[in-house]
Amino acid sequence: MGKKKKKNDSPASAPGNGDYLADVPTKVISGSMGLVAFALTAGIGIWAGNSAMVTLTRALVACAICAFVGRILGMMGEVCVKEFVNNYKADRPSPLLPEELQQLERERAAHGQVVDEMRKKAA
Repeated sequence: MGKKKKKNDSPASAPGNGDYLADVPTKVISGSMGLVAFALTAGIGIWAGNSAMVTLTRALVACAICAFVGRILGMMGEVCVKEFVNNYKADRPSPLLPEELQQLERERAAHGQVVDEMRKKAA
């Protein structure tokens, strides 16, 4: 009948990877820098009146170099953000629940166990 949707079943996810493109900033920065470098170099080469072969060769070289630099910058950014988030979480631990809420959670868990036992016996 109805298909169950997978967790990462989205057109934005990679076909075999399962990562969303927005969750991988290194690849986004690298690709963006490479494409911008290619477009700028090609546009400037055409504007300067260079031949198509020279313009495209320079644009491809600029694309490769900027994509490599973008990969390094993206990795550095990811490390900085992860370090900041880890420090932030370490400095601000999650607060403990008040005693009343802890008691309610224990009662709810006990009730859930009783209901599970009753379902097993009924089946």
